[in-house]
Amino acid sequence: ANLDIYLKNITANNNNGAGNSDGVELYSDSGGVTLAGTNTFQNNADDGLEIDAFSDVTLSNVEATGNGEDGVDIYSDSGGVTLNGKNIFKGNADDGLEIDAFSDITLNNVRATGNIEDGIDIDTVVGDIVLSNVIANNNGEDGAYLATSGNATIICGTFKDNTLYGINASNVAGSLTLKSVSFGSNGSGDYD
Repeated sequence: ANLDIYLKNITANNNNGAGNSDGVELYSDSGGVTLAGTNTFQNNADDGLEIDAFSDVTLSNVEATGNGEDGVDIYSDSGGVTLNGKNIFKGNADDGLEIDAFSDITLNNVRATGNIEDGIDIDTVVGDIVLSNVIANNNGEDGAYLATSGNATIICGTFKDNTLYGINASNVAGSLTLKSVSFGSNGSGDYD
């Protein structure tokens, strides 16, 4: 039987105890994960939110700020990842949003700013990547790092003042399509 996890309106702030200090850690070895409502993960010693799922992950209205590692770290063995609503990843000590998945990844309305490493770090095995209405500025590495054997499309995005590239798509095997995307003052260049 598939064991899906469904949660709504989660708040996890200031977890700094011994051992695992993620704000929330979710694990499903036979199903997917859905977070609905508004979800906040702030000032946790490790990841704000860590998900390890077998199938699809769907999140809405996530705010992950000031965490000691990734704001949100998602792994999906056989599924894809979708973010809807308004999503903010700011001032995290690793990546703002890190995703390792098997199939398609779709991110809508994401702001990833001021993270120590990448604002957005995406790696999918066989799927396409679609980013829509994304701002990834002032990150310590790339604004967005994308890797897939498929295609990547970015619609309405701003990638400025990142230490390395605005968009690092050097590991996108298919096509890279940019529509209404602006760049500025990225240390290694606008995109690779």
